[in-house]
Amino acid sequence: MRRVKLGDIEFDVIESENPKDSATITDKPVESGQNVSDHVKQNPSIINLKGQMTEDAADKLQVLKKYQKEGTLLKYVGRNVYPNMVIEEIDREHSARNRLGFQFNIKLKQVRIATAKEVEINMASPKDATKVKPVTNKGKQQPKQKRLADNQTKVMNHVMVGMMMR
Repeated sequence: MRRVKLGDIEFDVIESENPKDSATITDKPVESGQNVSDHVKQNPSIINLKGQMTEDAADKLQVLKKYQKEGTLLKYVGRNVYPNMVIEEIDREHSARNRLGFQFNIKLKQVRIATAKEVEINMASPKDATKVKPVTNKGKQQPKQKRLADNQTKVMNHVMVGMMMR
C-alpha cells in the first residue's frame, strides 16, 4: 500500500483528502440580455487534508512548520498527485485520544512559478539612425490672415476701405 507523503513527511493516517480545482470565468452583459463569457483563468489547486500523526509526531510537526515558514515547494502524493504545493495552513489538535501525536487539518495550495526571460534587443547605432534634414531658411513668408466671423470680416473691410480713402 502506498503511503501518503508531502515532501519527505509520511503521514500516519489520512482520514480525508479533499482536492479543489476551479476556474474563474468572466461574464460580460450584452444588449440581448445574455451574458457572454470571454475568458477562463485556471485558479490554483487546493487540497485539504484531515488526518493523524502518531509516530515521531513532534519531529514531523517541526518539519511541516519549517516547510510552511520557508514556503518550500513540495510534491504531494496521495490518492491524487500534485507538484509545487505549499502549506497554507496547519491546524492541529492535541487530545487524550492521541496522547503522543495529534490530529490535523492541513491546507495545501499549488503555486505557479513565473520565470524571467532575458531577450537581447539590437538597437541601431547613432550612425545608422534615420537621417533627418535639419531645419533650413524658409525664405520670406506671407503673413497668415486670421479667420474671423463673417460680421467681423465685413467690419474690418469697411475700416480698411475707410482708411484708404483718407
